[in-house]
Amino acid sequence: MSWQNSTSRVPSDVYLQIINEPEYWLTLAVVGFALSAVTVVANSILLATIWHDPLRSLRTPPCLLIANLGLADLLVGLCVIPMVTLRDVYRSFLQMVPLPSIVGTITSCILSATLFVSSATIVAMSAACFYAIDNPIRYKTNMTKKRIYWLIIMVWIASVLICCLPVTTIPENTFMLIYMHTHISLPALLLMIIYIKGFRSLSRRRRELLQSTNASVRNHKLALERKRNMAVIVTTILMMFYISYLPRFIIFHLENFCSPCQINEDSIRFHKTDVITSRLIFFNSAINPFVYAWRMPKYRRSLVSCWKALQSKLKSTLKRELQGRYDNDN
Repeated sequence: MSWQNSTSRVPSDVYLQIINEPEYWLTLAVVGFALSAVTVVANSILLATIWHDPLRSLRTPPCLLIANLGLADLLVGLCVIPMVTLRDVYRSFLQMVPLPSIVGTITSCILSATLFVSSATIVAMSAACFYAIDNPIRYKTNMTKKRIYWLIIMVWIASVLICCLPVTTIPENTFMLIYMHTHISLPALLLMIIYIKGFRSLSRRRRELLQSTNASVRNHKLALERKRNMAVIVTTILMMFYISYLPRFIIFHLENFCSPCQINEDSIRFHKTDVITSRLIFFNSAINPFVYAWRMPKYRRSLVSCWKALQSKLKSTLKRELQGRYDNDN
């Protein structure tokens, strides 16, 4: 990130020097504000639904991981996207942001921390989902809320340690390598291993259960169907993860490690693509809550129940106010 210092020494904005197109930056700003609003509203509703949980069906360990992912996405919508969008607004006027450079550093740290938490949580959700499929008995015994809480705490501690690297003397390229491989490469490798083993286990258990007809096995079939539904949810989230992160990952490595590519530093098209891929990461934070509402029946039921309770409360409040005004008039 390039931010204008409050001192007289102002760092140059490379992208602003190369892409001298106000319409391009204004378009990014409009999309950024809309994306920030959707991210904040959707993840706030998700967290509020899990918190209130009127049907008492969202207190399971997987839902705690979903809540952690929603919290990280909410921080992206509240802290990161608005600052990046503000910079795009100033770029649309061909100006730099009149803020201290420390604001850019803080924004970068928050972005790094929240994206690391998102990646780690998605890996944890996938591992928990397929562990439940492969060994449901041990899953119920070992996957406790206490262990999930500790896992979430460890993930946030690791993210804070990684996001503090930019304020040290570590070179920027070194930090970007650490950033890319801890946020994308390592999660992608782990998810590939989990999915290969998980789907093999899912197929094996389905074949075994389809050959049985007793009532107990039928109950297990229903449980397996619920696990399959959860697997589809995680698969959808992972697809969005790859779509959001891989373009940025590829562009970064092309720019820094592809000597035969001979990318021109003044290439407007390449830098436009670079900027767009960096913004594409934010879509992952906006789409996740809709995936839950689309695929999780118990989340949909809890959301509808919360909405009905809110409507009832609003009607009751309005009725009391109207009754109070009527009594005062009389």
